[in-house]
Amino acid sequence: MGREGASPEAESQAFMTFDDAAGYYDETKALPPDALAATIDLLATELGDASRVLDVGVGTGLLALPLVERGLHVDGVDLSAPMLRRVTTKALPRTRVGLTVADATQLPFRGDTFDGAFMRHVLHLVPGWRRVLAETVRVVRPGGTLVVSITDYTGLYREIQGRFLLEAGGLPLAVGLRPDDPVSLRRAMRGLGAQVRPLPLVRGKRTLTVERFLTDIEDGRYSWTWPATDERRRLAARRLRAWLVRRFGNLARPVESQFVAEWWAFDLPDRDARRRP
Repeated sequence: MGREGASPEAESQAFMTFDDAAGYYDETKALPPDALAATIDLLATELGDASRVLDVGVGTGLLALPLVERGLHVDGVDLSAPMLRRVTTKALPRTRVGLTVADATQLPFRGDTFDGAFMRHVLHLVPGWRRVLAETVRVVRPGGTLVVSITDYTGLYREIQGRFLLEAGGLPLAVGLRPDDPVSLRRAMRGLGAQVRPLPLVRGKRTLTVERFLTDIEDGRYSWTWPATDERRRLAARRLRAWLVRRFGNLARPVESQFVAEWWAFDLPDRDARRRP
């Protein structure tokens, strides 16, 4: 079910998958090389001692495949089978990721199956995002670690996104956890008994221009545009373009010349702590 009080269009997003986005997902979600390397270093540091790691919302393997190449045993779950097929086509001959089509709110694994887990850009897509966290905690062994990032978009990206949502009729930023609300993430994990640790910031540079960003919005390549009908999305994008031309003139400027990604580590309680009332 969608959020209470959400519009019918917003309700529909709760049941959408990324099947149609598999072909272009890497273009909209990929990290630049420097930031990707820093992210892989960070995850390998946090999870490198784990014998088995779960990638919740593995997508096309943007993070799972480099981690496997670093020697980690990674299993990935995703609701979209076409996304998982992209993982297999991208993998090097000896790179293996265990892949399962699954709903993150009902993970098909026994408790304590994994030594650690991670997720990036997942919780905003799921109305029952707290259930995703609870399920992940269930399948990770006591004392394991969950590493989470809910956004790495800042500055003008956020401003353009917000303007589009307004022009499209006041669409919600997310059907699940807002990507600008790490406080609720930390509160939810503390409620599951986890200890919270902020991790070093990942910094990078993007080459995405305002013009390309606008084109991708017009084409509906971002999940936050999907609640709008095609007609409404294109009309909102035209209004957005006019606003940006008035403001900047030249739309070849980068959306974010630099960005900062926040990651959080959540150390899960040991077995005795889990049993306490």
